[in-house]
Amino acid sequence: MMRQQKRPQPDRHETFRAVGISDAIIKEASKKIIQLDRDIKDRGLIDDISITANFYKSDIDVDDVLLPRLDVYEQSVYRRLYRLSWGFNKNWCRVGYGALMGSCNITKNKISEVLKKLESDGWISNEGFDRSKGTNYRIYLPSEKGVESKTKTGKVSSKGVIQYGIPQQCIPQGITPDMIQQGIPQRITPSEPLKTNDSEGVIQYGIPQQGTIIDRSYYIDLSLDHLITLFYNSIGQERISKKKRESALATAKELQEGGFKAEDIEYAIKWTIKNAKEKPYDFAILNHTIGQAMADKKKEQKRVEIKQEIVAERESLEQEADAMRERKGYMPENERRQLREQALNEIKADRNIKADFITEPLIESKENEILKRD
Repeated sequence: MMRQQKRPQPDRHETFRAVGISDAIIKEASKKIIQLDRDIKDRGLIDDISITANFYKSDIDVDDVLLPRLDVYEQSVYRRLYRLSWGFNKNWCRVGYGALMGSCNITKNKISEVLKKLESDGWISNEGFDRSKGTNYRIYLPSEKGVESKTKTGKVSSKGVIQYGIPQQCIPQGITPDMIQQGIPQRITPSEPLKTNDSEGVIQYGIPQQGTIIDRSYYIDLSLDHLITLFYNSIGQERISKKKRESALATAKELQEGGFKAEDIEYAIKWTIKNAKEKPYDFAILNHTIGQAMADKKKEQKRVEIKQEIVAERESLEQEADAMRERKGYMPENERRQLREQALNEIKADRNIKADFITEPLIESKENEILKRD
């Protein structure tokens, strides 16, 4: 039998010449491409970056599904509301017009228009106005409104087992591709039949039904393994020995048994790397630093809460002042004059206020006080 000869690959230079491009132009273009590659590297462009601080989690569908449906003003306001709510691990926020105007660089009238549009479309809801703190808004995710996600997920077999989509770096040693395609590794499959409500005793669609007994230690190990990798990568150790990883895993499990969550351990890792007097070298240092790290975390959370309250109070006062100005704008001239006279008389009656300190802002503030009182 004669061997089939490989088809010769076309010479790109010959292709270019066929359309009238000279060798000189081809050579010059090649030089520019090579130089461009060098320039990209020189500019510090990096392909693989892991952000470990000063960030918040964002729903992918917000950017890929929702924002394309909104105009630029709606995108700006929604994104800001998302930052103030989901960015602080809650589904609502308290904010006023003044803060939104400053953050989004949009006029007050446009802010009002956009908020009404977002509310009518169901992406936010007004949960009431607190005069002392601001307006409460509930912010909805696309998934909460039944919008189909564009995020690709693992394929599900007839037995309800994810066959694909497991990141390569998350596959533990000893697990082969064949084992992954077959579903859950045997070593974490319960020895007893799964308790389910259906007659066949099978978890359908891969979602455990209520009462199902599953050993989750495998998934816990994966989560802790991520934290161990984070710690050692942060101190410049890319390669972690088996012995060191096993020792760190034992420490992490002890911390969890002590009541610390995975996010607590992650915070402690970052806190330790930042605040340690000497460069850490072993994961076990967290036994000594996690207590102080959690204390600092509570202080930081308290500072954030106080800052939010101050901002909300300032915005509430700004909203209230805007409402009072609008109200006074509709008052007849004689009533407006009477209000000013009453404000001046009450200010002058206060012996603690000297005549030199009677200014327009003070008069306006007293007018607002009278309107609220009446």
